[in-house]
Amino acid sequence: LNRSHAPTLVLGYEMVKGESASQYARILAGEYDTATTQLAQFLRERNQWVYIRPLAEFNADWYGWGTYYPGNNKEDFVPAFKHIVNLFRAADAPVLVQINYNTQNSKTSDPDMLQFYPGDDYIDEIMVDGYNFAGVDESHTTWMTFDAVFATWYQTFANATTKPLGIGEFSTTRNGGDKIAWIHDAFTKIICDYPRF
Repeated sequence: LNRSHAPTLVLGYEMVKGESASQYARILAGEYDTATTQLAQFLRERNQWVYIRPLAEFNADWYGWGTYYPGNNKEDFVPAFKHIVNLFRAADAPVLVQINYNTQNSKTSDPDMLQFYPGDDYIDEIMVDGYNFAGVDESHTTWMTFDAVFATWYQTFANATTKPLGIGEFSTTRNGGDKIAWIHDAFTKIICDYPRF
């Protein structure tokens, strides 16, 4: 494979069977193996390097592949994630692997993000999504600065690994604060205070 340039394309890879079905058992049982291998072979034939982002925002309960989604065992996330990566590797696909967290572990009080990290051997980049959802519902009543959204997650992973860190998604509401100032502050913070992003 010719990797003369870093990938410029990110493919989010979601596993969905059933409108609201838990997914880890299906992944580990091989229900997605054929489709995953076909995608891997397609990318290899095109010699198209991409970032692959399986199961984005997995540390949550709002997707069927979420660690806190009913029917999933959170201990199965790492084996399921590794299973997907191993299929791409077995096909010698030209992919770099991103793992994509949300800054919060769903509605739980479980603070341990690292329990879901598959290890540096399986990851090329660690991504995170985070939002200031102030005023959206009764669970989000406080205006949160960029630091309040991202600082804890960032320090956790900056201390745990030397892998590149990045932001997949971020934004803010305008409920209770200045949206434009929040976004301006976010970019300033990224440049000045978050060198690993």
